Amino acid sequence: MGEKTRKFIERILEKQQQRMGGVMAEIQAVGKITTQDGGELFVNILETWHGFRAGDMVAGETWSGEKGVVDGVHEHDGAKALWVTITGDDCSTIVVSPNGLILLERPSLKFKVGDCVKALRNTGPSKLEGKVIAINPDSGHYLVEFPAFIHGGHDGAFWSKSWFPNKYKTVSISRYWCDDRMIEHCDEQSGTVTTEEKMKDNLKFKVGDLVIAKPNTESREKLGIITDMNPRNGHCLVAWLPERKHSEWCDDSMIEHSSKQSDTVALPEKDIEVEAVVPEQQTTNELVIDEKTPMWLREMMICIRAKVCHMFILSGNIFDQYRNRSDKYQTIYEYLAEVFKDRHIMIYSLSRGLQFATSETEQWFKARCKSVDGSRTSTADAPLSLLGEILSDESNKDEKRKPILFIDFAHNLIPAHVTSSERVVVERFERWSRDQVMRDNGSLIILLTPAVAGLAQDVRSSQSGAKIIKIQRPDYDARLERWQAVLADNGLKLNEGVTAEILARITNGLTLRQIAEMSAKAKAEGKPLDPEYIKNVKKKQIEDEFEGLIEVKMPKFGLDMYGGMDNVKDYLAKVGKNMLAGIAKRVPMGIMAVGPPGTGKTMIFECWAYDCGIIVIKLKNLRSKWVGETESNMEKVAALIDELAPVIVVEDEADQAETSRDTPSGDAGTSNRMRQMKFEFCSDPKRRGKVIWIRITNRDDLLDDAYKRKGRTDANIPFVLPDEKQLTLILPACFKQNGVSTNIIDFIPFAKQIVSRIYCTPADVAWMVMEADQLAEDDGKAEVESAHLEKAIAGWEMDLNPDVVDNQIILAINGSTMRLRPDNWEQQIAEAEKRIADRKTKAMQKATAGIEAIFQPKSAPEEPTS
Repeated sequence: MGEKTRKFIERILEKQQQRMGGVMAEIQAVGKITTQDGGELFVNILETWHGFRAGDMVAGETWSGEKGVVDGVHEHDGAKALWVTITGDDCSTIVVSPNGLILLERPSLKFKVGDCVKALRNTGPSKLEGKVIAINPDSGHYLVEFPAFIHGGHDGAFWSKSWFPNKYKTVSISRYWCDDRMIEHCDEQSGTVTTEEKMKDNLKFKVGDLVIAKPNTESREKLGIITDMNPRNGHCLVAWLPERKHSEWCDDSMIEHSSKQSDTVALPEKDIEVEAVVPEQQTTNELVIDEKTPMWLREMMICIRAKVCHMFILSGNIFDQYRNRSDKYQTIYEYLAEVFKDRHIMIYSLSRGLQFATSETEQWFKARCKSVDGSRTSTADAPLSLLGEILSDESNKDEKRKPILFIDFAHNLIPAHVTSSERVVVERFERWSRDQVMRDNGSLIILLTPAVAGLAQDVRSSQSGAKIIKIQRPDYDARLERWQAVLADNGLKLNEGVTAEILARITNGLTLRQIAEMSAKAKAEGKPLDPEYIKNVKKKQIEDEFEGLIEVKMPKFGLDMYGGMDNVKDYLAKVGKNMLAGIAKRVPMGIMAVGPPGTGKTMIFECWAYDCGIIVIKLKNLRSKWVGETESNMEKVAALIDELAPVIVVEDEADQAETSRDTPSGDAGTSNRMRQMKFEFCSDPKRRGKVIWIRITNRDDLLDDAYKRKGRTDANIPFVLPDEKQLTLILPACFKQNGVSTNIIDFIPFAKQIVSRIYCTPADVAWMVMEADQLAEDDGKAEVESAHLEKAIAGWEMDLNPDVVDNQIILAINGSTMRLRPDNWEQQIAEAEKRIADRKTKAMQKATAGIEAIFQPKSAPEEPTS
């Protein structure tokens, strides 16, 4: 988009704003472009999609050295798409998706990708120079790679975004998200930034080291802590203890490591109160960041230090236990109270009202209330009104102890479904999130909720100033530490060969609180811990936590107990091997299983999971009558699936769970939002090899086509009626699965009898086996004999509509993956079509005969003979 076009749009917006009395109105502005095939197209040059807008200079992960300019947004094949003009010798306009698209430059932004920038003193990597490697198109923040950054920092929340470059989806302690207030352009004389490896070789000290002054300095025998580094000359900023009122820059000739150095970085001996120094900022314990700091807290602290935002939404695993620096496990409230102990901590919830962490804070609050205008205290949200006045008080900027407000169970205070009386509360939080005075004076607001979807849209949207931070379930290292602590304290019994490492591995997906409860239960029952016990308790704990939303399946058989479909079993065995070996490229994103009821669709995947040793999650009803709760359920289940990986997700009767987008729903958009959440989850390439989504249905034609596209469903397996060969394998498998004894050795005659009944499925065969066992019991026999099985086969009657079954067979085969079809698939289709045609012919003949009987003319009476 050229400069003239941009100015023209600005004039349109200005006139529209004046005409609407100063209120910005939505308008449509279009531009005409010429596509690659020579056609003309009109695109919206004002609309923003996934953060990208017209005029952006972009590049794609798969484009080799080429750049492009976004022309605008246009509907393409029923969905939105970006249109980009590729710059180069041959300019062309092509349609692209945001996936893998990197924002290089935007006219409204101060920096572009490739710029050399210098961190200002209000950021963590003070005085370092780095390079802009990516830009967040939604927020305009810059991902800067520095040569070294002691406190580290990557924003995991951006990893799931489609625009985020894949090559940067790795943990790095040198990458840091910055905004315009945190960085500036480097001088032109600045040389190439020193690499991190070179920095490590050259620097003798690091931030957090305890040092003493050498005898040749004026600060003889003093103990100090390094609070900042100059990576270009290796000088260290040392704060001398205990008062820490004096800091000075020292080189290697002036200081040396202290013999009191702690094993933990930035934590000296307990009798010395040491706090990390942040230049030109208030010094508090809450800003100490080291390798013990969890990623979610690290992310929040970096934002606080940089003053990027002052309102945070903590969601996800908020009801777990958290390990503090004294190796004590606490609730999140105890943990955060310890982190922010140098602040005035206030806690507000609907049920308990306003509470204070200490009596000192309560007295401080009452003293502040005297200076607040009392005219507002008669409103419905009087406590929040007072809190807002106190948090935005500019005098907080000069206070040593700054206020922090925790909103407990925030989803109850500002729910997704907002009534007219709650609107004022939502608006208040929205204003707080953008309040620059609160941000500048150091006030903090933290909202705690298990699911972000349960909060009002205005507070959690990208336009809000609130920062959403997801607390993940504990990883392997955290679970291992918890198990080691539990085993040391509780004296639990372990079966031979079971170690803390094994326990940590098989309890993936559980919280630290659940691990503690599991160990306490095992000790109370006097049972030793082994994998089988863990699996059973794990199943109950997860199902209790997600009551009514999921079912954890614990298969009892492997594929060797599943009769027939050898080609499909071989395929699944290869997929499972690649999944466990970590060869993600050979693992499908999703699998569709289509066929009539009773053909063994669900069972084959459970048997497969048993062989792989992978947990199976079966989705149940995620929908709720309450607004926002359906999306919240999906969000919680999606988080659990990620944390249980590798995992197989089974969605049975998928055509009933999620219909096509063309089907009227009448649910105020809930179906569309659920569908979109599943689309994004199932097509995220980072889940390939970790999560396999299995959709089971009798009618895949009722599913939205987007579910069936490659990248979401990479394999479509047809399940049809078994032939004679398969039945000879299914019959003995059914006897074994159900624990039924028999003296039958040759099953071929019985397979022929079942095939002759045409519509018998594996589920029907299982019924015949159980019926034969019942007949044997009536006959006083301990084993099923041939006569019993023959009688059971003869007593079977079809319950389904044959036309429906035949149509489902044809549908299943026609939409399936070619190499996964049965050997006789063409014959199956032909026979099904013939049966349908024969029934139609018979029905027509019967109807015609009835009509003829009604309208047949009566014969004339015979004349009497003389």
